[in-house]
Amino acid sequence: MHMLLPPNRSIRIVRLEAVEGDAAEAKSRWVSVFSGRDWAVGAEVFKQSPHSSVLRSMVLSRDLVLKTRHASGLKALAQSLTQSGREERQWSGSEWLRSIGLSAPHCVAIVAGSRDGAPVRTLITEYVPGHTLLWQIARGLVKEDPESPPSRAIAYETGRGIAQIIKSGRFNRDHKPSNLVVVAAGPPVARISIVDAVAIQPYKPAERAHALARMIASLQIEPAGIGHPIPHTFLKRIVDAIAHEMVGPADADSWSRDMLSSAEQHVQKHGDPTPQHDPLVGSH
Repeated sequence: MHMLLPPNRSIRIVRLEAVEGDAAEAKSRWVSVFSGRDWAVGAEVFKQSPHSSVLRSMVLSRDLVLKTRHASGLKALAQSLTQSGREERQWSGSEWLRSIGLSAPHCVAIVAGSRDGAPVRTLITEYVPGHTLLWQIARGLVKEDPESPPSRAIAYETGRGIAQIIKSGRFNRDHKPSNLVVVAAGPPVARISIVDAVAIQPYKPAERAHALARMIASLQIEPAGIGHPIPHTFLKRIVDAIAHEMVGPADADSWSRDMLSSAEQHVQKHGDPTPQHDPLVGSH
């Protein structure tokens, strides 16, 4: 399969992390890297298609992830002019998550240019070590024993993160397990990083319960689609953790039952959960 690689012509640094010293010099270093680097050599491929790719590579002595996509068409041009593309949304979403006390990868740069005559954009972030929650469900700790102390710690932290997002006035339309990296499993405390923040957006106050149920449903749909449904006991621990954060222990049991029922309705409405591409390919 042909894989889209980062730009190597007409390179422009759209956005750069805060740097010590001369920002223009720092941008020049990045332009030089992209102009002369053969990304097909030495990079670890997380995802690939003719239209996008996700690579991990050591760049300027840093362990980084490069997310590249085609940026052609009127919509992409409009987003570029208004700085509202996927890369900008990921950047702002990650910063917002960290501002409310959750973990998300640090964004390093947004690079625009062309590859084989076509416009492409690349978002560079720091690499987050660990296994995705999807991997843990399908092959790891949760698969082995959803009631083990590490699994319980992961469930609690997953639920706490969802509650924190909702209580802060936003929700994540794409809160699927492959977008959550278990950096530390615990016990007693797990640490989870939300590595894709593109779909985080505000919700209307009247839609709070709907937004929350949708995030819980996202945790179920992806694993079911690859034949590894999330264990019910593990899911219930996640929802119980949300309940304790949202309504307190006195009302947690009845609230959890209602929320699990609402989430199941979202799952049923979704239809066939089979993904176009296996999210475990390249997953850690």
